Amino acid sequence: MRLFDLTGDPRHDRHERVSTRARSTDLPLGGSGIVALKKVSSGAPNRKASEMADQLRARWDDVLERLGIAGYVYGPPTMFHVYFETDPSPDFRGKSVARTYKPAKARRLKGMPGRLVADYQRWLRHYGVDLLSGTGGVLSDAHTGADIDQATEAFEKTVVALRDDKQNIHAWLKRRKRFTRRHGGREKYEGQRRP
Repeated sequence: MRLFDLTGDPRHDRHERVSTRARSTDLPLGGSGIVALKKVSSGAPNRKASEMADQLRARWDDVLERLGIAGYVYGPPTMFHVYFETDPSPDFRGKSVARTYKPAKARRLKGMPGRLVADYQRWLRHYGVDLLSGTGGVLSDAHTGADIDQATEAFEKTVVALRDDKQNIHAWLKRRKRFTRRHGGREKYEGQRRP
């Protein structure tokens, strides 16, 4: 800890000392790190974050099931991702089919149309949820049941808005195919309604 101490030696204090913004009323330098490491080593923060992510994935998946949307919510502990099926060929009229269908390739999971992802993110932000990236995020032990409630409400409103705004997956694909054929393979989107 000598690197942090003022010694009175002008050379040391100016060029060899590591300065800190800690005040005398704060925990000693490193004390807060030790407290944090002890808490993390107990495993409690990870367990709580995993529980929150499990709750969020289950509740969002229930929203998709209830609304009959072809897709599902998945992810490793503490994380979640949302997948909307964009292939109109499988028959997703039955809710159980939508819930049990899992694409076989990672390319398919990562291949959701960019416009759909952008609209999804925009609607979620409109309702108060900002994702980490893409269609998913990370939960921590700081998240509460109230946060899950708020995020689930925002997710449901988002899915309904996407569906009702005629930006549902199948209509989007038809528009995309027609436009792509008319414009030589280039994708350009105009006149889209924004939240």
